[in-house]
Amino acid sequence: MSDPFFRGFLEQYVDVHIDEAEIKNMKGVVDLFGFGIKSKLDAQIGFFLGSSYSEFLMQFLILNNRLPRKDEMLMFFNMMKRRLPEIIKEIKGTHGSSIKDVDEEVTPVSEVEAEQDRPIIQ
Repeated sequence: MSDPFFRGFLEQYVDVHIDEAEIKNMKGVVDLFGFGIKSKLDAQIGFFLGSSYSEFLMQFLILNNRLPRKDEMLMFFNMMKRRLPEIIKEIKGTHGSSIKDVDEEVTPVSEVEAEQDRPIIQ
């Protein structure tokens, strides 16, 4: 199956998300969860592939009201395999993350002041 709409959608998704600012955001997310990650590059690639898969699946469900069949998933995997060298090159070439000066100290939920839930008036 070669659905031109979804192939174009995926190509555009990759084109938009290998932008330097998008990769810096992704690196920032990986940095936030950096403890225990042995390879940041692998984590960043995994994050990119996972978000791409999620976006493809969501659009497919919205437009077709069903999960993709095996041949339809194959289109996604083949396209991502073809673009993977380009994705890796962009990730390696983008330095730093856009999330800076993150406090290492985390405030416990019990100390956060939040507005109490109001009862719904019916």
